[in-house]
Amino acid sequence: MPSWFEAVDVVVAEGLARGQLVQARRALEIFAATLEREPSSTGTAARELLVARIALAETGAFTVVRECARLLCAHDLPWLRLKCLRLLVDGGDAEPSELASAQALEQQLGTRPTRIYTR
Repeated sequence: MPSWFEAVDVVVAEGLARGQLVQARRALEIFAATLEREPSSTGTAARELLVARIALAETGAFTVVRECARLLCAHDLPWLRLKCLRLLVDGGDAEPSELASAQALEQQLGTRPTRIYTR
């Protein structure tokens, strides 16, 4: 994923971890406006992940996250899909197939397993 997309995701995720929902929404708005000027399929996929993160923080419902994971499956963007699946895994809402997909992607990408796997 391009580094600036990754940077926006990190900033939003860290902001949400600190309870800064308004600021996270503003970052998403700025990101979306940029994508309107300079469309990108990878950027659109990254925006979907941000929407899922914010929706989860706002409502605690995993339905948006699950839909995002489904949409990201159609793109050849394994890192974004893994990040989305990790939201389900870390939130304790992953179905067995989602957990298996996350583990397979981690192995494929050579990343460390999420904390739930090592319990």
